[in-house]
Amino acid sequence: MQFLGLHRVVDHLEREGLRIEAVPVPSLSPPAPVAVTLAAFLAARERATLAEIMQNVIDVPPEKELLVMLKNAGWESRRTATGRFWVKTRG
Repeated sequence: MQFLGLHRVVDHLEREGLRIEAVPVPSLSPPAPVAVTLAAFLAARERATLAEIMQNVIDVPPEKELLVMLKNAGWESRRTATGRFWVKTRG
């Protein structure tokens, strides 16, 4: 049997009365996270980094304002050997 190009195979099958339809292939990349408000993002977490907030929150204020907002909302800055993060200290 000789090997034919894919378009030739499809043409041949269609001439024989068989119809080929494209099958959607799922994306290999994870779905993009949905951007939320700062209040909604913080309500769902006990710990967050500024990078996570910047990536997931819509209309993020400038960093200085964000730090004040976090402190006023009951969050406290902590540091480890690997970096800085914020934890919820009061509900």
